[in-house]
Amino acid sequence: MSVSTSAQSLIRMGRVGLAAILAALIFIFDLAMPPGVGTGVTYMGLVVLGAWSDDRRFVFALSATATALIVLGYFFSHGSAPPLVAAVDRALALVAVWVTTLVIFERRSVQHSLAESERRIRGVMDHAADGIITIGETGLIESFSKSAEKMFGYQAEEVRGKNVSILMTRSDAMAHDGRLRRYRETGHSKIIGVGPREVTGKRKDGSTFPLEIVVGEMTDGDERLFIGVLRDITERRKIEDEAAEKKELLELVFDNMTQGVVVYGADERLVSFNGQYAKMIGYPPGFLRTGMHLEKIMRYCAESGQLGPGDPEEICRERLKRFRTGSEKVGERTLADGTAYIYHRKKLPGGGFITTFTDLTKQQKAERRISTQAALLEATFQNMSQGIAVFDGDRRLVAFNPQFAEIVGYPPGFLRLGMEREEILRYRAQSSGLGDGDIDSLFNSGLAEDTALKSVERTLASGRTYIYQRTPMPDGGLVATATDITDRKRAEKQLAAQTHVLEATFEHMVQGIAVYDPQHVLIAFNSQYAEIMQLPPDFLHKGMSRRELIRYRAERGHYGDCDVEAVMAEKLSRGGFAESSERTLPDGTIYFYARTPTPDGGYISTVTDITERRESEKQLHQAQKMEAVGQLTGGIAHDFNNLLAVSLGNLELAKEALDEGRDVRQFVETAMRATERGASLTAHLMAFSRCQALNPEVTDVATLTAELTDFTRRVLSEAIDFHIECQDDLWPVFVDRTQLSSAVLNLIVNARDAMPAGGRITVLASNVTSSPGDTAAQEGIAPGPYVEISVTDTGAGMSSEVMEHVFEPFFTTKKLGEGSGLGLSMVYGFAKQSGGYVAIESEPGRGTTVRIRIPRREDEPHLAGSGVDAEDAAQGETQIIRGKILLVEDDSDVRATTTAMLISAGYDVVAVDDGPKALAVMAGGERLGIELVLSDIVLAGPMNGIEVAETLKARHPELMIVFMTGYAELDAVTNSDFVKGWRLIRKPFTKAELVRLIEDARASKAA
Repeated sequence: MSVSTSAQSLIRMGRVGLAAILAALIFIFDLAMPPGVGTGVTYMGLVVLGAWSDDRRFVFALSATATALIVLGYFFSHGSAPPLVAAVDRALALVAVWVTTLVIFERRSVQHSLAESERRIRGVMDHAADGIITIGETGLIESFSKSAEKMFGYQAEEVRGKNVSILMTRSDAMAHDGRLRRYRETGHSKIIGVGPREVTGKRKDGSTFPLEIVVGEMTDGDERLFIGVLRDITERRKIEDEAAEKKELLELVFDNMTQGVVVYGADERLVSFNGQYAKMIGYPPGFLRTGMHLEKIMRYCAESGQLGPGDPEEICRERLKRFRTGSEKVGERTLADGTAYIYHRKKLPGGGFITTFTDLTKQQKAERRISTQAALLEATFQNMSQGIAVFDGDRRLVAFNPQFAEIVGYPPGFLRLGMEREEILRYRAQSSGLGDGDIDSLFNSGLAEDTALKSVERTLASGRTYIYQRTPMPDGGLVATATDITDRKRAEKQLAAQTHVLEATFEHMVQGIAVYDPQHVLIAFNSQYAEIMQLPPDFLHKGMSRRELIRYRAERGHYGDCDVEAVMAEKLSRGGFAESSERTLPDGTIYFYARTPTPDGGYISTVTDITERRESEKQLHQAQKMEAVGQLTGGIAHDFNNLLAVSLGNLELAKEALDEGRDVRQFVETAMRATERGASLTAHLMAFSRCQALNPEVTDVATLTAELTDFTRRVLSEAIDFHIECQDDLWPVFVDRTQLSSAVLNLIVNARDAMPAGGRITVLASNVTSSPGDTAAQEGIAPGPYVEISVTDTGAGMSSEVMEHVFEPFFTTKKLGEGSGLGLSMVYGFAKQSGGYVAIESEPGRGTTVRIRIPRREDEPHLAGSGVDAEDAAQGETQIIRGKILLVEDDSDVRATTTAMLISAGYDVVAVDDGPKALAVMAGGERLGIELVLSDIVLAGPMNGIEVAETLKARHPELMIVFMTGYAELDAVTNSDFVKGWRLIRKPFTKAELVRLIEDARASKAA
């Protein structure tokens, strides 16, 4: 840090003033002291003051002042000391002053030399390219050169006094103190006094870099000082890495050259070679080794015949002589295996030589291949359908094929190699049919634009059309091509005509069509699409999204009463997947919608108005149904006429026998059997309509199927093998026993009819548990335990088309007159009414299996009566059963017959013909003792049987209700919650059936 001139002046003045004061004090002290006591020596203190000054003149001035004062003191001092003593004292003082002065001058000279030396050393350290650091024996940094500052990023003040480990990586720093301590203890070091060593340095910012370090040691007394010279070798390392990469690359190139290369040194020993050389010459694997002498390699080649016939030793000597005396040489050689190569031997500057070997085998093959390709290209050029002509930079024809002249319309032999393009252009102008002036104009315009790229379509007088294209080449030449497009033009016209027909067909077809791209954007549609979908005429347009269409239709109720956003989300989530469905618009229009994906990710939507078709199908179905009903009615009339004939004839015979006093039982029983057959026929008709009145009871299916065995065998031929299997412990079911028997029998008869040539019928009864998958297609049917009765045949089976309609009424595959199509429909209706369902499995040629499943009865009801057997009550006239019944029946014959049945069974009966009279009876005195009401459901008058029962039950809760009916339309009745809680008997019925039902009702109330 420099000091200003004014400050230096002040220091100098202060120093002079201090010297003056000190001189005055010493002089006064000298005068005050007695002579001869050595007071003159005190003047040395004045001279010593100069020891702190760098100014030699100031020191000399102090010495001169002290000398003067010593001399003056000699003359002015007082005392009794002898003059000699005083003189010696002053002389000694003078000697002391000047000796001190000389000492100060010498010290100043030494200090100046040391400072100059240190300055020079510091200059060397600061300007050295390498960083220099001095370190004490404790590892603390004592000096840090400028280069070191630049190298590590620290200032000298930042690191001086700190441990040198701050300049090291963590791993080196951890080991440094231990190494330093061991060196002090043992004097052994791996780096001190050893040559350069590479280490890793750490900069102030934490980054690391490679260093080369040399460490030396010096001693200053007992203290050791270590000097480290450091060199940043980052660039050198980078150069070395690049050199290594280049070397590796060169070695890779050397090893993978297609040429063989071998290098021999000045001592004729093998220096280097690549694998291609060993492979090309045919040396055995591992034969060549670096350092091998040329003579040994040459001898191998001579002995293996590669150098031609002759004595191997002589050949070897001759070849070696050529190598040693010859210079550069190029030659061609062919080996015994046919491999041909060119070798090129060249001397190296430092002695030795390098030889390259080029395999000619592949080159020769390539040349042959190129020749073949050239011939192929020439044949292609000459025979291609496109005409080509090539002109050089001087506009001369250098190549053309025959097609060019033919397509453009030049006469045979007109084009020739070397002709000028102007001649060709003039011919074209002259053959255009124009006048002379126009010909010149056409010719000149052709020349003017001859260098430009051009493509034009031309038509010749013959009607042939071609595309002429001219392409300039970089060398100034040009290539002209002529492509005959006559056929393509004709095809384009045909395609345009076909496209017009297709567009007209698309627009006027009955179906509506809309085409969407992969982004669900409308790209094509016809007017029928908008018309069938009931869209405004201008609503659809190309480019509209499917989202717009869905929103429009949802807002106008085309998807029913729904949330617009929810419908849009659901419709759009389906994407472009295939879909087909039948849909109905708000005005009742029915259309069929189909979506078909296209290969590009889009799809085609089609809509077909099927309103009229559905109406026609409905009318056809109704006509078919009426035809079947007519056929059925004729059959029913025939059957009932037979039954009535039997009943009427036997009743007439019974009347005659009764008049004659003979036994009438046989005639009455025959008439009753005919009546029962009529009741059975009526039950079948009601089952077909699925409206039959069922009389369910707890039924043992095993017993029921066993009872069918004898009857079934009578209706089956001997060609049919019939087999029944029942699982042990079948669950009970609550079902109309008679109707179940009839359903199973119907299935057996169907199976028989499917096997006219014979086969096997198997009836299997078992317990099953239906899964949700089994009942998914059955509306209103829940999964759970069922008893299954399956009928399997080995007949012809049914197709999937027949299976779709098999349960439809009047549907039959039998010939006309062989069946009405009511059988399976009756079975289906009975199963559904019983809480179960029917499933069918069939394949053509593999037979059919029909499964009836009836739900298991979990809680078996108590069926015990009042202690009197109903059959006994029905048979015995003297049997008295206490009970009073109100009978409500509007038909007088039925009312009289039913009253007689009840009275004969021991009941007290009050009979009326309508509802109001029934209410009157229960309101009067006759109601005493009435505990049960037996009423027909359909009654003449203001009230039906249901209304009568509901009114009476409301007034008299203790009453029991039993209904009877012969009416088929019972949907409203059987679905009534009120009726479901009471007994129902179907007309006609026997006395025993009636009594059993009444006693069941009484027993249930008692329970």
